[in-house]
Amino acid sequence: MNSYNNTDYKIIHDNSDEQDVKVKKPKKRMRKLAFWCIFVSLVFIITDVVLLFFFGKIWFVNPMKKEYKLMGISVSSKQGSISWDAVAMQNIDFAFIRATEGESLVDEYFSTSFDDALSAGIEAAPLHDFTFTSSGKDQAAAFIETVGEKRDRQLPPVVQLRLYGKFVAVPPDKEDVVSELSDFLEAVYEQYGLTPVIMADEDFYDEYLSDDFADYPMCIRSVYSKPSDNDSFMFWLFNPKTKVNGCETDEYMDKITILKSEEEYYELFD
Repeated sequence: MNSYNNTDYKIIHDNSDEQDVKVKKPKKRMRKLAFWCIFVSLVFIITDVVLLFFFGKIWFVNPMKKEYKLMGISVSSKQGSISWDAVAMQNIDFAFIRATEGESLVDEYFSTSFDDALSAGIEAAPLHDFTFTSSGKDQAAAFIETVGEKRDRQLPPVVQLRLYGKFVAVPPDKEDVVSELSDFLEAVYEQYGLTPVIMADEDFYDEYLSDDFADYPMCIRSVYSKPSDNDSFMFWLFNPKTKVNGCETDEYMDKITILKSEEEYYELFD
């Protein structure tokens, strides 16, 4: 009788061990499944965020209209033909429209875009891309010939400077830049009677502009954070991947706002 009970007890005990093993295995599989579900979800989330940044749907900085009252864009032939009446319905107050680059390149859409933007009630500025291989006087002559006479509601001309091509590795001499840019600015001011706006990033400003052009209104390109406080900084280019309805192409454009008051902005027209 005792022998039977012992044998029966052992059988029951052995079955319990097998049940414990069977219970542990499903738990382990569930933990692995949960881990992979979380991992895959994180991959999808990170991928979505990266794509949203890549396509400009979200950006590092996003000045709100409530605080930054005036918003603008910078366009060129890359956007093709533009319906400025459609643009004006999207809370766009002003536009920088490229006219020329260097001493010879003329933007094919400038004349039409500039006049149409003004007609749609958008304050427009003709923009020149400054190069380091042509004289400032020659560039100013090409710019003035392309833009023509000053129009009503025209913003001051804008000149954009940045390191490009070979000048990224071997930057131009500061004295040369200051001299040629001064010639350009003086000629343009004499033609239009408006102090030109200089567009550049903060590094370029610190290296080339801060000593000699601090009295000029600046449009500072800063796409990751708000620019530092500086009395010269009038405009802030904060997003290089903006799109608006009404453009012939699907190319990105720059989004700009003002860092000063509306009163200071309108003083630029005087």
